[in-house]
Amino acid sequence: MNNANYCYPRNPCIRISGNCCLPNCVGYVYGAWLEMFGKHKLPATDARTFYGHRVDGYSRSNKPVIGAVACWDGNNYNSHGHIAIVVGIGADYITVAQSNYGGKYFEVVTCKTNGKGGYTTSGGNSNFQGFIYPPDGYAYVSNENKKDNATIALEVIQGKWGNGNDRKENLTKAGYDYNVIQTLVNSMYQSGNTGAGKTIDEIAREVIQGKWGNGADRKNRLTKAGYNYQLVQERVNEYFK
Repeated sequence: MNNANYCYPRNPCIRISGNCCLPNCVGYVYGAWLEMFGKHKLPATDARTFYGHRVDGYSRSNKPVIGAVACWDGNNYNSHGHIAIVVGIGADYITVAQSNYGGKYFEVVTCKTNGKGGYTTSGGNSNFQGFIYPPDGYAYVSNENKKDNATIALEVIQGKWGNGNDRKENLTKAGYDYNVIQTLVNSMYQSGNTGAGKTIDEIAREVIQGKWGNGADRKNRLTKAGYNYQLVQERVNEYFK
């Protein structure tokens, strides 16, 4: 993990491996908000303490919004609680990006409603506390006719939204927050959950083995198969550094 937002000293959360604060839910959420907003006032303590840390000045609610921090208290299996970033909202579920100590650095999972006005984590924790809303002035997508952010992130990986400044402009014009989408893309990219069957690493190795052709032929074949040509090529180039 080379992203400074998830590493000490920019990220002051507990270090898990060297200077890296992942895999850990607190290190991920702290870093994700750094990536989205540049700076913030979230604590670097146990996940169960986040919702009660009201000195940060952020609004709190039981209603989910994109970019909010979903908070759970501890339970019999994990006294530290859990936090995650809301990246999608459904009628009876939320989609969150998260990390778990001893698990994946990044993953995107669904949390179903728990029948008590809250949500249950993918690990079965139903001690839901609420949502910490993003800083004032942050524009999140609330139009129910729009696709959820997880779907858009997959489309970005598939190359449907362009690259670089074009991608940012296209997403912004469509009403999506570029930083939230890009954070989710990075999460999917790191975890290998790209929705196209194989991870970027696997496809990059196949490219090096000559299984996807060269030049324009390679680009066309990868795109038709649902992979982002630029991401694959970047990973291929990394192997030769």
